[in-house]
Formats: sequence, structure tokens, C-alpha cells
Amino acid sequence: MGSLKIISGCGSDIDKASEFKGKIKRRNIPISKYSDSTIRTFRRGRLAQLGLIKKISKFLVKKDYIKFNLTNLQKNISLLGVRSTNRRILNPKFPFDFNTKEGAIIIPMVFHDGGITTRDLETFYCNLSFKLRRRYKEAIEGVIGKVPCKERRNLEVGYPKIVGLILTSLGLIPGKRQINNPKFPLFVFNYPEDLVLEFLAQAIADDGWISNPKKGSGYISFNLTVDLTRFSKEKRQDIKKNKLLEYLPNNLLGNINLFKKLGCKVAGPHFGNEKLYVREGKEFRYTQEWRFQVRGYKNFRYLAQNLKIPLKYKQEKLLNEDSKIRMRKI
Repeated sequence: MGSLKIISGCGSDIDKASEFKGKIKRRNIPISKYSDSTIRTFRRGRLAQLGLIKKISKFLVKKDYIKFNLTNLQKNISLLGVRSTNRRILNPKFPFDFNTKEGAIIIPMVFHDGGITTRDLETFYCNLSFKLRRRYKEAIEGVIGKVPCKERRNLEVGYPKIVGLILTSLGLIPGKRQINNPKFPLFVFNYPEDLVLEFLAQAIADDGWISNPKKGSGYISFNLTVDLTRFSKEKRQDIKKNKLLEYLPNNLLGNINLFKKLGCKVAGPHFGNEKLYVREGKEFRYTQEWRFQVRGYKNFRYLAQNLKIPLKYKQEKLLNEDSKIRMRKI
């Protein structure tokens, strides 16, 4: 994955382990280019490859130096990064656990208003809300550790390649979301109720709509787009007419399944609209928008009591619609 820096907390055991360095060489364990001895790499706190660390750990544990198991070593990693940049994770929080509140914030942010670039695997999140950008940075630090980020035009927060590598290891896919149409990682669907609520609250903050009209019923809605340029005109119409789920926006379908996991009734997915983009008389892009809605007294009662949408005006709309529905019931 990259390079890391070890600060040893294992004391004199490193000196004892040095007697094995000749055996390590004979076993063809790679030698760090930063040191003439693999063991001294640990002692001097030099940068080392993750693969090298694992090989040394495996060898020493077999020789009964249990303190050098990976669980202990990861507690002593002070820096994690890649060679192509000096922007690295300070005191990484191994193991990176996305089955947490912060993890349930990061994943929907990347899938809705964020992404991972294909050129350099940098991770970004783009939103006009300062509060949401700060929330993204706090969540990254909570799961991964302190990472230097770049803020562009008070709109976008960008993180270096090492964060992109961590996210792709979870199954996230770099590139334009409408084209590659990635699916939510499977572990998201095993989230307990509180993390599903956290996930959906963030998804609504980024891409959801809450309708709260003065008259009539309101709803929560998602309208998401998929790029179908590569398909023939006949196939596009087949997808539209027959609602072929394997071609619909996967982030839309993922959100539907999470609402259903909470016991909410969902209307959709429904076809919204299609757009054909033409340049100099030639088609160069075709997209379809698909939608779903969450309506009804029971749904709004439950969501109003449990969802904490991190955008004030959307949370207020949710509460107002719930209050209006309850008054109508009375």
C-alpha cells in the first residue's frame, strides 16, 4: 500500500532479535533500502514497506518474539503514506474501522457529494456547507488519523492518495460515479440501526430532498443519475421501460435497501427523465435519472424521532412534515 514509519515501543527485545538478522537475509526477506539491516529499520524509526513489516513480524513471531506480532506493531506506527507525496497519515488509527459512526458518515459522503480520482486516487468531498466539510474532516480523522488535506475555493476538501487506497480496499471504485456506477460496500448493509440512521442522515444532507408543502403530503426523495452512453438506443429504452435494476444508479438502490432495512416503505425506483447531450450534431452523452420517495405517517414519525440530519433546514423540514401529518391525524 505504501510506506510507513515505525517508532518502537518494544524496548530491548529489538536488540535480542538482532541475532536473527543473518537468518532473515538467508530466508530472502527483502532488506529496506533505508538501512543495512531489516531489524535496524525498526530500531531507527526509518520508513519501511508494509510488506516488509509483515514479513519481519511473521519471522520473529515464529521465533517466539510475540511482542512483534502485527497487533502490537500497528500500535507503534506513527506515519503512513505513499512515496509519491509527503502528505501522510500521522498516528494512523489501526485497524481502520468503518463500522463506526464516523465510518457511516464517510461512506455516504464519498458516494454522494464526493469521490476518488482515477489519476492519483485522491479522495475529495465537495459541498457549499462549511459544516458538512468540517464534518467530513472530523470523520476522516476519527477513523484514519490526522491527515493533511487541501481545501479548494471554500468548496472542496481533498485528501492524498493514501486515503484513496484505504477506501478502495473497502471496495469503493475510483472514477466518475455516474459512469462506473459503484455499489455500496456490503458491510454497510450489516450496519446496526443507529449506523444505518447515521448513513441515511448524511445521504439526505448530500443528495436527498425533503418536501414539506403547506398543503398536501410531503416526502423524502432521492433523484440520482446514471450514464448509459455506452448502450444502444434500444437497450436504453429497454432499461427505461422494464426498470432493469442492474443498470439503475446503485447509490439509489443502496439507499432504498437501507430505508427498507429500517422498516420504511419506499415508493420506487421510478424513472424520472433522460438527457441526450449533443455537440456539433453528434451525440456524446446520454443519462437517465431515477427516483424514489419515502412517504406516510409511520415513516415520518419514525424518521423524525430518529434521524439527525446534519443540515438544519432539512432537519426542520422533516420535523415540520411530521408535525403536520400528526395534526392531520388528530
